[in-house]
This record gives sequence, structure tokens and C-alpha cells, in this order.
Amino acid sequence: MRILLENIDKIQYLVVQYKRIIPFYTFKLMGDFDMDNLRRGILLFTALLFFAATVIGFILSLDYYDTATVMEAVPDWHYDGQKVSAEDAEGKGLVNENILVVIGDEGDEHSEIMFITNYNSEKNKMSFIYVPKDMKYSLNVKNIPGGKFSGKSSYNSGTMSQLYSRFGGKYSADIMSYMFDVPVDNYVFLSFNDCKTLFNGFTGQDKGLLFNFPVKVTNVEEDVSLSAGEQYFDGDMAIDLLRFYKTADGIYDNSLLQYYDGTDLKRIDMVKKFMADFLDSQLLGDSVNKYYLDNFAKISYESVIKKCDTNITSALADAVQKSLSNIKEDSVSFYILDYKTADNNEFLLEHTGCLKDITNNDSSKHKSLSKEATSKVISEKFN
Repeated sequence: MRILLENIDKIQYLVVQYKRIIPFYTFKLMGDFDMDNLRRGILLFTALLFFAATVIGFILSLDYYDTATVMEAVPDWHYDGQKVSAEDAEGKGLVNENILVVIGDEGDEHSEIMFITNYNSEKNKMSFIYVPKDMKYSLNVKNIPGGKFSGKSSYNSGTMSQLYSRFGGKYSADIMSYMFDVPVDNYVFLSFNDCKTLFNGFTGQDKGLLFNFPVKVTNVEEDVSLSAGEQYFDGDMAIDLLRFYKTADGIYDNSLLQYYDGTDLKRIDMVKKFMADFLDSQLLGDSVNKYYLDNFAKISYESVIKKCDTNITSALADAVQKSLSNIKEDSVSFYILDYKTADNNEFLLEHTGCLKDITNNDSSKHKSLSKEATSKVISEKFN
């Protein structure tokens, strides 16, 4: 119907010509309307109808060809690769899944922390890619299937921290899938209170998480206050660490500048160190409390995740629980989308198309990867 409407002017032209031709040739051929002339008129009428139908069909076929060509030039929005799903692997503990995790305040336009984690029980590996909140994105929302965002051209650009509030979990995961050309079929949005509940669930059998926080930080506007030194972190302290990345007054002394400078990049580095210590001591180390492994699905999924905005299933949580004990600390890798400053603005970033390896806790040993090395990491650890 759309194509007929678009070509209505061409069809109307044919009808006008038909009206001009039929009376003239009918009069000339039919004469006094004897039977022979009537047969000739009917044959002519049929021939002209066939001709008109042929021309219209040709026009429509050209338009269909143009449409097909345009659609082929638009890449699939959602990756549909071959992988072992949690449902297929249920009962076997085999799973290879990428999960988009977004952390922030509910209802806020900007999320605070975003990363993709790959859990691969076949290779006994875990991998993370952190996405800086101040990194620019650019896309054409008209290409998103369903037309849900077609009238929101203002969404064509922004920062990665706005993805979730603008597009929701499913389409944010699809955007990540599109960026990396890997499947990102799972997503979860965690509020800071959700993170607190998760953290307390996996440290409640202990005094907390022993972590050496290097410097004293405060932000009265965010109600954040952490002391320096080795200490046991509870859920409230963990949330303070996740939240903090800048001071309220924008002033940083030399000791603070080593760890925080008002950008999300420094915060990601600290969150990564905290996450690595948490995994090592509570879930992956040789001396972890077996209670957390045996109750992983209950603590993570039943108590928190299934109540969040997510499409993670209980089957996936169960599959992770069955295989988690096989993954060790040295099998976990951490990366961040590599970046450069955008528009001469130190707080706005552009993606270089590469990753930076931030696995080492020594920041001076973090390494920017080439495009070839990035492709290899994506292929081996996220596919």
C-alpha cells in the first residue's frame, strides 16, 4: 500500500492517458457497433488493461528493488550469533553470556556506572568492559526497529550515561551489541540500594570486605565520606565508593589527585580494583566461604536481580552457580573503552575504537590495545 501511494502520480497519469485513448480508438474501430467492431473494441480494451498493469507492475518492482537495496545497506541492529544459552545449558552449568550492567539512581537521566561482563563457564573465564559515562555516542534512532524512538531525533547523540534513561535496558544492550558486534542478550539495571543489598548478601557471613582504600574522600552533596587505610567495607561504604568521583567544591590536593580528579575515568579505576578484590575474596579465591557459592542464585537473583529491570532468567543464575567454583582469580580480565578527549573538553570523551587493558592493579601498567589486539580480545573473550 505504501508503494502504491508513493507512485500514485504515475498511476494517475496512466489513467488519464487511458481515458484519452479509449474513446478515440473505440470510435474509430467500432464504427456502427456491429459485432465485429465490438469484438475489436473488447480486444483493444483488454490489451490496454494488460499494458497498464504491466507498466504499473514494472514501477512497483523498481521501487521494491530500491527498498531492498536500502535495507541491505542497514546493518542488523541486534547480533544473532551462535552461543550456548542458559536455557540450553540448564542442568549442565555451561553458559557463555554477555550481560550489560547499568548502575545508578532510579529515575535519574544519567547512570553512574556501566559495563559489559562476559561469563564463560566453557573457558572458565570472566571478562569486563567498562564504559565511561562521559563518552559520546552517535546513532540514528530511525534505524531502531519498531519506530519507538523515530520522533526523538534529540536522542541521536549524547553521552553513554544517558543510554539507559533514553532507550531502556533492551535497546541499550542492543546498542552495545551493535558497537562490538557481539551478542549482548542480557541486561540489568541496579540501583545503588540494589548494589548495597547484593554486597551485604555476599559479605554477610564475614565482617565485610577487607579493602585498602588509599585516600580520604568526602562529598557532602552526595553524603559520601570514606577514610583512608585498610578497613572492612559494609554495604553503605561500598555504595560510597561506587558513588564518589568528584569533590563538592572541585578542589583536589596532590594526594587526592593520584586517585581522583573529577572524571569518571579515575572512578572506574577504583571501582575495578574494588570489584577485583570482591571477586577474589568472596567468590573466586581458594579460601572463599562456600556459603556464597552454594547460595549464589538465591543471594543474587532471588533477593535482588529478579526485582530489577532485567531479562536475566533464573536458569542463567543457576548455571552460573553450578560453575562458579571453576573460575579462579587469574582468569578474570578487565578492560575499558579506550578514549580521547572530545571538542577540547577534558570531561567529554570519544571512543577510539579500541580497548585499554586495566587488569593490572598498578595503573601505570594499563595498556592501550591496537585495533588488531582489540579484535582478538573481543573475539576470544566476548564471543
